[in-house]
Amino acid sequence: MTQSLEIARPLPRTVPAAGGFLPPALVQRLAALRAWAAARPETLTVCGVLGVALLHFLRVYDRGLNLLDEGFVLHVSERVMQGQVPYRDFFIQLTPGTFVALALVFKVAGPSILVGRWVTVVLGLAITLLLYRGGRRLVSRPTAALAALAFPIWGMGQGWFYPNYSWFALACGAAALLALLRAFEAHDPATYRRAPFWLPTFSIRWYVAAGMLCGLEAFFKQNMGLYTLVTLGAATLAAAPGGCRSRLQGAVLLAVASAPIPLALLVWLWSHGALADFYRDAVWIPLTVFPSHMAAPYPTFWPPWPLATDRPGHGEWAFRLVCALPPLPFALTAVRLAVHAVRRRPVSQQTAALVAWLAFGLAMWVTAFPRADFDHIQVALGPVFVLGAAAFEAIGRGLVQVRAWRLWGGAGATWCRRSLPQVVACALLGGFLVAGVGNARLLHMGPDWTLRGIGAVAPRAAGLRLDHDDAAELSYLIAEVRRLSPPNARIAALPWNAGLYFLAERANVTRFDLFIPASVLPDDMPEIERALASADLIVYWTPRDPFVNNTSFDDRYPELHAFLMARFRAVSAVNAYRLLLPAPPFSASSPADQL
Repeated sequence: MTQSLEIARPLPRTVPAAGGFLPPALVQRLAALRAWAAARPETLTVCGVLGVALLHFLRVYDRGLNLLDEGFVLHVSERVMQGQVPYRDFFIQLTPGTFVALALVFKVAGPSILVGRWVTVVLGLAITLLLYRGGRRLVSRPTAALAALAFPIWGMGQGWFYPNYSWFALACGAAALLALLRAFEAHDPATYRRAPFWLPTFSIRWYVAAGMLCGLEAFFKQNMGLYTLVTLGAATLAAAPGGCRSRLQGAVLLAVASAPIPLALLVWLWSHGALADFYRDAVWIPLTVFPSHMAAPYPTFWPPWPLATDRPGHGEWAFRLVCALPPLPFALTAVRLAVHAVRRRPVSQQTAALVAWLAFGLAMWVTAFPRADFDHIQVALGPVFVLGAAAFEAIGRGLVQVRAWRLWGGAGATWCRRSLPQVVACALLGGFLVAGVGNARLLHMGPDWTLRGIGAVAPRAAGLRLDHDDAAELSYLIAEVRRLSPPNARIAALPWNAGLYFLAERANVTRFDLFIPASVLPDDMPEIERALASADLIVYWTPRDPFVNNTSFDDRYPELHAFLMARFRAVSAVNAYRLLLPAPPFSASSPADQL
């Protein structure tokens, strides 16, 4: 009887599992979750890539401030928000898309540095997603994920973490590339054989989308949009599916679809009397003045400089390695295409995607000319890492073909044939990512890693964290500007540092935010002197640039320097900054007394 009772005793409500004993309901839920995840690997990978990118962005999004570059973007966007017309009312060498977009954001959220940084976070996540989706046309899922993560870690997250015009343009360019890849995939050979000559033989909507995105890219940055359009058009002519007619139709459709947005901008500028100023500022000066005045003093393009971080000796090897990376994927891709041409093999879908990626990567790389410093090549590093990932997997496939696993014996041969390309690519990319995470320049601020905010003096900088010494200097400088000028004052920050206008909430008395040889021409001097004569305050930054001497007025613009010394007197100093007020009539002060 006892034995029968033991047999009839109910089983425990737990069953053996891999990690011990779990309730059956939990086991069933875990099994269902595993099945759900197995059916959605792409969705989970995208979420993982974006999650890691966001975590890295959150490490740096509130660090540092560049009064020159970031300050310029913020101040010009505020000018647009106030209703000023680009080129007619203020000088910019770029097409105005970035400033219009940021002005719209400021209209809704209010002008502040952190608002611009959150816009940058959104742009960074969008570019990372586009690079991943486009990279999947070339490489496996894990390799594409690591290649896409190279952009937030080695690209945007290294230095230019603000709403830079290049990030807006890169997002449009990456979307244009993805649309072109979809156009390649949508080609139907049967339709091509049946269609009359005058009808398109491909999916029109994707070519139209790619062309319009190139036009939008040009609205944000003219050279990037033009280079992307030309290179993607060349890729279409060289490698698009179908015959010569189909390729020519695709290239023409790209060009035609890219025209409406730039044409609309030109019509708008003409209606506001700014078309001639646009040609001077955004076409003639970048093509003729900038190369001769700004590019000449810089070193040759290769290798890029500076190669180290802001802290001397910190992670220099990693920066040197990344700067040496770009030639590798371009060279290997060119060799692969040459082999296809020699063997007269038909262009496969993957080869066509590789050609499009190579064209887009070259377009982004060309934008670094002639400013071959690491900050400028950051824009190209996202596409370069995707091409590098394709090159790394090609190396792995080469190892498979030579049966490299025989070095370790026969065990694991099947695994090597299937996984060796991914292992090689992921190992190399993982090394770059680990080095980039540890060498993020925005995380290495100040000798003691002490941070401080300036929101108490500049409300628009609330939430920003700066190096303690930089924050102290900037707080004192902004306080002095506010003390020496009323809220409605018109001031001038010379020769640059437009961020002072934005932080101190003072208007710029001149059309120019950058007084450099590539923006201010001799013919502009009378207009500039008339504007400066009415300034309530001038913030004069006095040091000489040790590399390119384009900052000191006494050297570059001696007449303007003499004008300032005759009309203004120094009343305060904050390190290298001199704050000048209008001098009384017939002042006997001399330049030596003032500076």
